[in-house]
Amino acid sequence: MRLILPERNDVYKTHPEDPIYNYYRLFTGYVFRKRLKLFLSLIDNGRKYARVLELGYGSGVFLPALARASDKLFALDCHKKGALVASMCAKEGIHCSFVRGVAQELPFKNDTFDLIVSVSMYQQTSEKILDASLAMVRDILKDDGVFICGLPVKNFITDSWLASEGFDPKVNAPISHNHLLSYMKKYFQIDRVLRFPAFLPLGSALYMVVKARRN
Repeated sequence: MRLILPERNDVYKTHPEDPIYNYYRLFTGYVFRKRLKLFLSLIDNGRKYARVLELGYGSGVFLPALARASDKLFALDCHKKGALVASMCAKEGIHCSFVRGVAQELPFKNDTFDLIVSVSMYQQTSEKILDASLAMVRDILKDDGVFICGLPVKNFITDSWLASEGFDPKVNAPISHNHLLSYMKKYFQIDRVLRFPAFLPLGSALYMVVKARRN
């Protein structure tokens, strides 16, 4: 499946630290777009999922691609800028149902979604929230559903990049790739683990994406 980004003039920051414009720059754009391509490589090519949810949609950069893989698309985030993202979707010809909520209290019925995707949402949470959220993701996922989740690998390189951008890695990215894998194994059967760059071992890579199914 080909990655489709919204037009740059259609996207808006949903909070001051939102990295949305990195997707449209030269070097950072390559890295940020590569992350989304890893997700797309794990979505069954050509398949349409009946109901798709993106957890932590942010500025909605991934919604155009997810819309192509879904009959009904839903998006959840805790910020109050959903109207801005809905405006972008309208300009892009995308129909999406937006829900305001938090990761550990997902307002959906059990066995609702065929595909759930989360891009870099969990890195800023805590182990308690991660555990509670993954338990709920398992519940709202259908028996044959797929969960694809990713976040930056935590190592010297990624921590140094965060620090160079003015963030404290211990505060802004406390959850590591090892945390995510450990808790996902508690609730899901892991199908595949991808990393970028692929030639590096996981602990030295920049980003990790995991495809899983309900236990």
